[in-house]
Amino acid sequence: MSDIKRLLSNLESYGLGGFLQQLNDKQDRVLQAVRNTGKPGKIKIIIKYKAKGASGIKVSPKVEATIPAPIRDVEMFVNDDGLFEENPDQMNFENVHRIDDKKKTINLG
Repeated sequence: MSDIKRLLSNLESYGLGGFLQQLNDKQDRVLQAVRNTGKPGKIKIIIKYKAKGASGIKVSPKVEATIPAPIRDVEMFVNDDGLFEENPDQMNFENVHRIDDKKKTINLG
C-alpha cells in the first residue's frame, strides 16, 4: 500500500469514519459562507498522537473551521435627503444642555 493510500485509509478510520464526515460537513459550511459573504474562510486539521503502551498510539483528530460571518443588518433612517445612521429628526447630544447637579428649591405656596 502506498503512503498516500495508507494515510487516506487512516483518516477514514478515525472516529469510525466520523472524522471525514465532520471534515466534509465543515467544508460545506465554510464554502457556503464564503460564497454568501465574499469573506475568506479556512479549515484546520489537527491530529494529535500520544504513545499508549509499548506499541499503541492514541490518535486524536480534530477539525477547526473559521466560518465567515454574514454581514450584519444595519438600521438606518430615511427622509427626502437620503439614508442616515442617526435619526436626522432627533436632537443629538451636542444640542442637549447640561442640567445643574445642585438641588433646586421650588416654592409652591
